[in-house]
Amino acid sequence: MAPLWVFAIDIGTTHSCCAYSMRGSPQKIDTFDRWEGCDYPTTKVPTVVLFNKKKEFHSFGFEAINHFNGLKNDEERKRWYMFEGFHKLTNNYVQTEPELPDKSGKKLETYKVYGSIIKVFIARIYAAFHDRNVELSQGDLQIVITVPPICTKSYKTMLQNAYHFTGYTNPYSFVRETEAILQYWENKCDTEQGLSENPSFKKTSRLLLVNLRGRTASITALSTQDGTPRRLHTVAGGGWGGQAVNEEFKQFFIKIVGAPVFLKFVEEEENDWMDLKMKFETIKHGVKSEDDGKVSLKLPVRLREILEECCNENMQTAVQASPYSKKIYFTSDQMRLDVSIIKDLFTNSVEKIISNIKETLQIEAVTGTKTIIMVGGFSKSPLVLSAVKEAFPDCNVLVPKEPAYALLKGAVMQGHYVEPQKASVTAVSKFTYGVHVCHFNDEHGCSETEKEETKIFLRKGETIAVGDKVTRYITLETCDMQHVEIQFFTSPRTETVSVDKSEIEYLKRVRHDFDGLHTKTIKIEMLFTPYCFEKEVMQPHQFVSFL
Repeated sequence: MAPLWVFAIDIGTTHSCCAYSMRGSPQKIDTFDRWEGCDYPTTKVPTVVLFNKKKEFHSFGFEAINHFNGLKNDEERKRWYMFEGFHKLTNNYVQTEPELPDKSGKKLETYKVYGSIIKVFIARIYAAFHDRNVELSQGDLQIVITVPPICTKSYKTMLQNAYHFTGYTNPYSFVRETEAILQYWENKCDTEQGLSENPSFKKTSRLLLVNLRGRTASITALSTQDGTPRRLHTVAGGGWGGQAVNEEFKQFFIKIVGAPVFLKFVEEEENDWMDLKMKFETIKHGVKSEDDGKVSLKLPVRLREILEECCNENMQTAVQASPYSKKIYFTSDQMRLDVSIIKDLFTNSVEKIISNIKETLQIEAVTGTKTIIMVGGFSKSPLVLSAVKEAFPDCNVLVPKEPAYALLKGAVMQGHYVEPQKASVTAVSKFTYGVHVCHFNDEHGCSETEKEETKIFLRKGETIAVGDKVTRYITLETCDMQHVEIQFFTSPRTETVSVDKSEIEYLKRVRHDFDGLHTKTIKIEMLFTPYCFEKEVMQPHQFVSFL
């Protein structure tokens, strides 16, 4: 039976997000807009993962940023593992190494970093349904993970290992970004702004998908002649997404206050820097090519203070000595910028986008393409859209109403039509797991051991599948004034019966008193659920019943 729900995860270089829909209503897509550590609604979470000094997962997203910033000093931060900006692209391919370096160069297994992100998102949807008093089994939910247009086999293998690392056994599938975007486009054609004006879209034989994300961007030429998308050419990984404009924004401030002051501000006041970037995002997506006049930007107090502490000058003096002296003035704590400054920040990025589209359209197999579809958060910028339309007047340049979510929502829709893989998650046990069963005779006022037996459930070095239940039976002849004690244990040794008690760690003890002369069969079970695999010493659920 097909899963009831499809849940898609998109792990981006700068931000990640997730969405889901029910089978039968694939286009009725829900997202999450509340996240730990963030006091405003947002569906996108910073792709930042934090591990503690013991290399154990600690937190993700806003929560990870807040905790890392709250650590006492640089020495303390260096002991933690902070990962951000994952995707590495070389010659248009997403590359992955066995280990990822964190901010300070320390390394951790790549699949663990990605797996921790996937696990956070899956846990989030289970928690959401639990809050609604709906309990999902793992078979009810299919997981979809997006992958770039082209990527190495090692990258896909790493993602499979990452998914298995989560311990979840839900059916899962990978969906290419191009397929997801096309799925979104086709299914939303009659409802999204700008698409209903282009009913000939489905008749298009060739098109260009321009996906402008945060740090990365890709252009994929597709042939749709036979109804099935076929990739003709891909340019991927260019540093001409929205993050390139953010880098220019940094340089704007450096030209005013100097690199030492600005870098000190970014390092010491990360929350203020994040607020400043959020304000810039609003400006970035609001300025149009035909705009003139001024835009306002409120400066953080600490930036002004650091400038005065380090250089003994105020912000107005610094601006007067900068290249922007005739384009900026101040009203109270507001910096009023000539809109031409904002437009100039886009110049390098826009030129690279247009240049790469032109080069792609000149390839023989792509020549004659007249439809350009733009998606990704950076496509929301009126400056980018107008520049592309102006550069390619003979092409239909189409942008959906919510370009930032076209990929994610398309992945949800696509998930309803792809055959999921079955997750067969196994682990090699690092310990031996078993029970000691002690049958006591209490007839003379003190307990004497009448019978002692050890049953092994899982031996060190053996493989166990997630969700497996191991059962053992013990038969005893009982009478009045007798009881049995069952002690679950783990040991680093592999011996079947002769286990050194000094090395045993007891997990749980069960006592049962007997009330007559008869034969008792004890059924003992250990269930190795996904949550058992979080620690080296697993904590399986234990069940005891008397038959």
